[in-house]
Amino acid sequence: MFNRRCLKVEIRLFKIVEDVMQRNVQCINPTEKLKVAATILGEKHIGSLVVIGSVGPIGLLTETDIIWKVIALKRDLSTTLVLEVMSIAYGRIASDASLKDAAKLMLEKKKRLLVFEGDKVAGIVTASDLVKGISELNLRVGVDGVMSKKVYCLDENATALDAAQMMASKRIGSVIVTKDDEPYGIFAERDLMTKVAAQNIPFTTELKFLLSTPLITASVNVSVSEAAKIMVEKRIKRLPLVQGEDLVGIVTARDLVEAYARSL
Repeated sequence: MFNRRCLKVEIRLFKIVEDVMQRNVQCINPTEKLKVAATILGEKHIGSLVVIGSVGPIGLLTETDIIWKVIALKRDLSTTLVLEVMSIAYGRIASDASLKDAAKLMLEKKKRLLVFEGDKVAGIVTASDLVKGISELNLRVGVDGVMSKKVYCLDENATALDAAQMMASKRIGSVIVTKDDEPYGIFAERDLMTKVAAQNIPFTTELKFLLSTPLITASVNVSVSEAAKIMVEKRIKRLPLVQGEDLVGIVTARDLVEAYARSL
């Protein structure tokens, strides 16, 4: 009887939104300065804040909003307001919705999802949260259908500002950092928030002092579920893909959500 109960609990893991959502929602006022927002994101190691107006949530402020619309354009975080760059749209989903429904909605809205219980915001769901559920599945389909075959690189002597501007112009969330033309690390949006913006480090600081290393990679033939397991285990959102010794692509948490949403 005990073993049956254990099995039943294990099978239910990560079946609905409530199983993976983040309940500790971090909020911010639309008239707050972006410097405050960037500090919260960096210190909490999160990717977004819910913007709360007089009638409740009115949008989201993400790392991407700050990097693409402010840092890359050399705007001042200390004078720019949240409402100037926030994303007004967001997905809305119930806590008892299935992970598949959440994945489909995230693919449709191209945004994080706010979880509502009645009229109250109860949590938030990101692509990384859904990847936890995907890691428990057995999706044998490969990542080749959703991976990006274009990998953007910067030398270790490039600056955080160079990386932010490349992220904005190429609409990407990370760059591979190279040394002597060989990849050995990665610099992502989260690095920019936690190691630079939140710490008052100059954006002219070189990537060799800021990158995340060693570079975690997987075979280009990896399955969606296998890639998800690596992301969950290593606590990463982007997985460079190799064929032999060559870097041939990259897959992100959002790519895995897309593959899951389109699976049968």
